[in-house]
Amino acid sequence: MLSGNEKDIQFWKNKPFDQFVSFINANANASKMYETTGETAADKQQLINKIIQQGDPVAAFNSVITQFRARVVELEPLIAKDPECAYEYAKNVIKGRFPAGEKVIASNPKCAYLYAKYVIQQRWPEGEKAIASDPKCTKDYKEFLKSIDDRLISKMLR
Repeated sequence: MLSGNEKDIQFWKNKPFDQFVSFINANANASKMYETTGETAADKQQLINKIIQQGDPVAAFNSVITQFRARVVELEPLIAKDPECAYEYAKNVIKGRFPAGEKVIASNPKCAYLYAKYVIQQRWPEGEKAIASDPKCTKDYKEFLKSIDDRLISKMLR
């Protein structure tokens, strides 16, 4: 019989969130799961309040993925404090830009590069200072920008 945590991981296996599940498994704080006491709005709000009081961005993001399985605006200020959580939230939950998290995302080379490539899907000047501080991210970002240029040229020649 699978525990609640194992069921959540099993549920998300081979889903769009499988990359995040790997992230959760690699982070000690993210392994904490929160049990809901029911399906009422009061129960949901109680859980949200508990997560906010804890103050852990990884736990907040983990709860969005495993418990709520939807965007939770009340937790966004907390999620926006961690670059990896903010990037993953934008990519996998919002499926678009996350303005509240962009400042912290722009402070992390890898997250800034991935945010530009997979969320914004264009050049992101706000993240370029951090990207430039990491040789691998700089190389990957330049390749990404070249691929954008190549696609634009290809469209223009059609």
